[in-house]
Amino acid sequence: QSNYTGYTFGGVDGERMRIDGSGRITTPTQPYFSVKPSSDQSISVTTWTDIAWGTETTDTGGNFASNTFTAPVAGVYLFTGVIGLNTIAATNYVLVRMECSSAGSHYTTHEQKRDGGGDYGYDHAISLMITLAASETVKIQIFAGSGGTHQVGSRSLWQGRLLG
Repeated sequence: QSNYTGYTFGGVDGERMRIDGSGRITTPTQPYFSVKPSSDQSISVTTWTDIAWGTETTDTGGNFASNTFTAPVAGVYLFTGVIGLNTIAATNYVLVRMECSSAGSHYTTHEQKRDGGGDYGYDHAISLMITLAASETVKIQIFAGSGGTHQVGSRSLWQGRLLG
């Protein structure tokens, strides 16, 4: 019987698992990021605009920059999050999409909520698995309807992880 302690099992694009010194099977750290706005972001234009992510909670491998995630390796990625939006009138609308450099647009689902004082809030949920090639980019964009200012709340959160 062979001793495989310390042995690394690899694939064509890198390490898949390892047997550590205690004989435990471990997996390598997968690329992962988690970001949120550092403050509320006002949107008042009728064009697709990148959401500004000012605070990186986690970014293994440094793959998140300029409001965009860049896939370091090919694989299946899971993106999740909630984009909290406010608008000042019920007739206004906001759309949110996750824009991938090759796979195109993936629109989020949303739930409208009435806040005090006549304001309306929208929570946009992101939950999507997508296959990306290495160096593909993904970002979150918002389209604000005319007639007022909308706001991306600092409570928003976006995260992604390589699944395999």
